[in-house]
Amino acid sequence: MANSWATTGQKFDGIRAALENQTRASNRPVRILFVHGMITDREDYSLPTQRALALQLGLCKSKKACEPETSVGLEDRYPLPRGYNPVMQFYGQSLETAFPKDASGKVSAPSSVLTRYVWKRDNQPALIVYSLFWAPTRDWVKNSLLGCFESYEAVQARNNVSQTPKPLDTICPPEGSFGATRNTDKRLWFNGQVLKDNLMVNGFGDAVTVVGAAGAVLEDDVQLAYCVMANDILSDATKESALLKAAGEEANKSLSSSASAKDRADATREKLKQNTINLEAKSFDLQVKTEDKRCSLESLTNARTEKLVTALAETPFFTVTESLGSYLTLKAHLSRQTHLSTKPSASSERIAFFALLDNATIYMHANQISLLALTDLRARCVPSDLETSCPVNDSRLRQTNSPNPILPTPPRTTVVAFNDRADALGYELPPFLGQSGYFGSLVNISVSNPAFTVPGLLKWPMDAHTNQQKNHAIIQFMVEGFSPPVSAPK
Repeated sequence: MANSWATTGQKFDGIRAALENQTRASNRPVRILFVHGMITDREDYSLPTQRALALQLGLCKSKKACEPETSVGLEDRYPLPRGYNPVMQFYGQSLETAFPKDASGKVSAPSSVLTRYVWKRDNQPALIVYSLFWAPTRDWVKNSLLGCFESYEAVQARNNVSQTPKPLDTICPPEGSFGATRNTDKRLWFNGQVLKDNLMVNGFGDAVTVVGAAGAVLEDDVQLAYCVMANDILSDATKESALLKAAGEEANKSLSSSASAKDRADATREKLKQNTINLEAKSFDLQVKTEDKRCSLESLTNARTEKLVTALAETPFFTVTESLGSYLTLKAHLSRQTHLSTKPSASSERIAFFALLDNATIYMHANQISLLALTDLRARCVPSDLETSCPVNDSRLRQTNSPNPILPTPPRTTVVAFNDRADALGYELPPFLGQSGYFGSLVNISVSNPAFTVPGLLKWPMDAHTNQQKNHAIIQFMVEGFSPPVSAPK
């Protein structure tokens, strides 16, 4: 690995420090959210990285015996109810083909799915990992409006009955029902399949979908995932309080009235440990899994909100994003931060989201933020003098004299980006992100992912972009953290 130090010179703590601190302070596990990137089509996409982290943390004895626990089965897989049905529009006209319809003919957009995995140490949860799978919505929008008519893979998948079914099989309508005649000319393999189908439609099509209107739906799904995690944390904190109270009562019964405060504290701690070990696995279920409605924290009482904020502030939290998922997560983060700045009233949901991310660390396994964020720039008109005015025929050039929004509390979120300089689809975090005031520390680390390489000429692009879980240095950074050298080597 070349030049493996933080170019910004910022120190950050890893997962191990958070895990050890929690072990000494309480029984609360470390929480990690995974958000995938473009082209990903498997719900279990995060397992290779999870296994690598678990091995580094000593939660597994060997690679062959390294699996998380999902003791409550399907209850750990949770389709996220949005509470609304999104409708895609093109200049005000609704596009009914953008999403499927149910039996009654009503538009029914596919849900993103949140899957939870539990990694234990000494029979207690050490890591609880939430893996967000947002591909279903992306694929319906992209393929129903672009891929089914343009990509040859759609036709090949439908005509080859021996081929494993792909999402395109269920999204694309039967041949001849497009309302237009499709081009059936034969394409060259490299130009047609590799460049156009795989790179442009399947790859860049994902990015354009996220940057477009569908991105707002997917950003909302990321925030729903945070809401579910907050509910989980609140529920576990409530159980922990009940266990602590019961442990104290049991300890008092077992000690004489003359026992010292230290003896009582030690006995309570031992009883709490026994009660936690005996706790049934189902107590760590996703707390809103049985409710077919949108996750919300707005209805919490003041007392519950205070308990939630305390629990979130004491819960070590990490996010691991892959490629396009980095931009999607950043957008969700910025949407909530700007919402806080414009409407600082203290609702429980806004407070909870801020508390969860305030001290969080986001690990980005490749990102295109500096490229895609160019689409988030807005041009505003500031008249040069009292005699000039802004164009009235272009709503994008609105007049503004307002200052930059001020956040109620400066965030302390740490963002760590791992960048392979040979990755054509990877970019370093740009300086203007730090100037925005929406983040704490931004750290760029240059790495070299394992891949087929011709020295001085090329490195296989896909492996350079996606092989972070095979890069031991990255896994070590994530687990052990990083302290910059006194001076970077030349």
